[in-house]
Amino acid sequence: MSKEYIFDNETDFIKKLGELVKGGATEDDVEVFAPYPVHGLDAMLGKPSKLKFFTLVGALSGVTTGLALTNYTVWHWPIITSGKPIHSLPPFFVVAFELTILFGGIFSLLGFLFLSRLPNPTQIVPEKDYGNDFAIIMKEKQE
Repeated sequence: MSKEYIFDNETDFIKKLGELVKGGATEDDVEVFAPYPVHGLDAMLGKPSKLKFFTLVGALSGVTTGLALTNYTVWHWPIITSGKPIHSLPPFFVVAFELTILFGGIFSLLGFLFLSRLPNPTQIVPEKDYGNDFAIIMKEKQE
């Protein structure tokens, strides 16, 4: 049988969760619900976010695409203006930076949807609604 701890403030919630983690509870043993994001909760449970890898892959593909796009257009449609070099890096970096931000944001959104298994209406709302309370559910250990 699972055990529930329900709190109406964040301080008691964090204190009890800290006690449970020090007592040997792992991220698989504990399920937490909070009415708003609590800073440091993931680090306390020992599970870092995987979303940063989606953002990194998006940003790297954005900068690569930006530099490849600008180089491709310069080589195929050269416009020589007043003796300036065809390959001038400062304008290339502007396009690469913009695509880095764009692709990083798009990959972050797609990664969020993938990691949270959305859209799946059965996963959006938990079986029991805790409203404005903080809840810790200790799952029973199966041996």
